Amino acid sequence: MEVKFINEENGVQLGCRTYSGITHTIIPAFSASDHDIYFTNTFAKEPLYKSWLIKSIDITEGGVEIYISGNDIPDSVYTHATKQRKNFKSLIRKHNIVEVDFGHQSSIFSLSSGEEKNTLRTDSLMPGEMHKKRPCIVMGTRADSVTVIPLTTRDYNNPKHISISSDSFHNLHSRYSEKTSFAALDMVQTVSAHRVFPPREASTGRYRHHYFKYKLTKTDGEAIDTALADIYNDDVTKQLKIAQTALTGVRKEKSLILDKYNAVTNELKTIESCNEELREVVDHLAKAFDIEGELQQVLEQLKAI
Repeated sequence: MEVKFINEENGVQLGCRTYSGITHTIIPAFSASDHDIYFTNTFAKEPLYKSWLIKSIDITEGGVEIYISGNDIPDSVYTHATKQRKNFKSLIRKHNIVEVDFGHQSSIFSLSSGEEKNTLRTDSLMPGEMHKKRPCIVMGTRADSVTVIPLTTRDYNNPKHISISSDSFHNLHSRYSEKTSFAALDMVQTVSAHRVFPPREASTGRYRHHYFKYKLTKTDGEAIDTALADIYNDDVTKQLKIAQTALTGVRKEKSLILDKYNAVTNELKTIESCNEELREVVDHLAKAFDIEGELQQVLEQLKAI
């Protein structure tokens, strides 16, 4: 069987894989009504390394014809950093928005049965796994890898999907905010830094490594961190909520005590003021009756008059 790659723009065959003694092989799981499928490759007739968009797949008597259209692709964050003699970790931070190429899912093809859903070839992406090139949120880096949260425009009313505001995409091309994006918190992944690319910026429409500009708003970032804590640290979160409730009670009790303290303090000030006035009256009476001595003695003599 043969798998041919044909330039959709001019009909030129760019390459061909010929299989002998093999009854089944894998081909991209393509559907014209579904999302775009890309793969990266170089051909002798197209020596530049490109990302190829699959336009259609035709099944023939002898195999498969895959019609493709080429697109230039930027360097990955790892490659770009290496060219700049930097560590890629110095370029990206938590809550940065990047693009990650997860690769494409595949179908199993044979001349006898045609195209079938891939449930056997575990060396290829399978149904249910994250796939295609998509925007993601950086959550951390280690060694040569990046931990990311994929973004999707399909919500499915999933409680583990958190919507991202359009404000987080204000420095990015409009295509990122055409539909509401959701952070798939149930699909957190650690990928090679070679899979991580810059997103397309708003001002030029180009893929530039200006990651400091591509970042979630503070509100979106805090919402994601809180939601992740609720999902993956449920016991800790419950204890935190209990502690926060107790702290709220302590603060209310403290406020009541302070109110009582202030009331008592004001009452003492009033009493002290009254005592001062009474002392002045006693002093006037003592002078009037020519009485001398300590306050108690003066009071006793005034009582005897």
